[in-house]
Formats: sequence, structure tokens, C-alpha cells
Amino acid sequence: MPNGSKVLSEFLTKNEAVMSASMSRETKLLYEFGVFCLDPDELLLFKEQRVVRVAPRAVEILVVLAEHRDRVVEKQELLNRVWGRPEANPDGVKEGNIAQHIHDLRNVLGDTRQASRFIVNVHGRGYQFVAQVTERIVEKQGLGRARAPIVDQTDEVAPR
Repeated sequence: MPNGSKVLSEFLTKNEAVMSASMSRETKLLYEFGVFCLDPDELLLFKEQRVVRVAPRAVEILVVLAEHRDRVVEKQELLNRVWGRPEANPDGVKEGNIAQHIHDLRNVLGDTRQASRFIVNVHGRGYQFVAQVTERIVEKQGLGRARAPIVDQTDEVAPR
């Protein structure tokens, strides 16, 4: 039976090495909802595995809303988190900037004010992300700018 112990020992050693290597890989969190996937690290929004063209600030707003989907995110909090401005807002970023980005996001996501599947406006307070979200952990090289085709808001593949 000494041979059996040696085989088992070799198997365990190899298995530990594989597990250690897989645990040391860098990973990132993705948010999946409907046909969309949001990569908060790269600030990319994917629709059916294609990058959707959307302003970076709009994607930042979407990230904040997706991360805090369990509650209403107040407009001032969005201003502070996305534009990094204190309450005084010295650079003149207005709530209208948020509203425009929310409008753009709704267009990209296929939402309207009458039929909001993803982002709802809570009058006088802020916005809430209401779609069911699946959090998925992937290796960092799993998605990225270089491999994913870019689509505009009408889903046509844009020339590079």
C-alpha cells in the first residue's frame, strides 16, 4: 500500500498547486441584468457581449445605482460620487447633468419614463436601479475593450 500513499500524495500536491494558482488569479465583479453586463472596473456596459457606446459619466452613474440598488440614491450623492464634488459643488455641476445622463442611460437600456425596467426616478429624491441583478466574478482578462465589438445605441456595429 505504500505505492497508493505515494500516488495520493502526488495527487494532493498537484491539486493544491492548481487551487493555489486559480486563487491567485485576479478577478473582478460584473453586474448582469437582462441582456446587459456592467463592468465597473473598466467602466464598460455590454449588451449581448458587445460594448455599448455611452458617456463615461453615465456609466459611472449606472455603477453607483447598480451597487446601491437596494435603496434610492439621492441626487446629491450622485453628484458627490460621480463628479467628486463637495456639497457646495464649486464647478457648477447641476442636477440637470444627472438628468441628461439618466435620459441617455434609459435610451441605451430601452427604458422610458412610462416603462422603467431598470432605472426609476423617485420624485424629489433621486434614482433607484430596480432590475434584478446577478453578480458574477470573472478573471480580469475575461472581458475587455480589445476583444468586444462596439455598438451604438441602435445596436449597429460601429466601424473602428
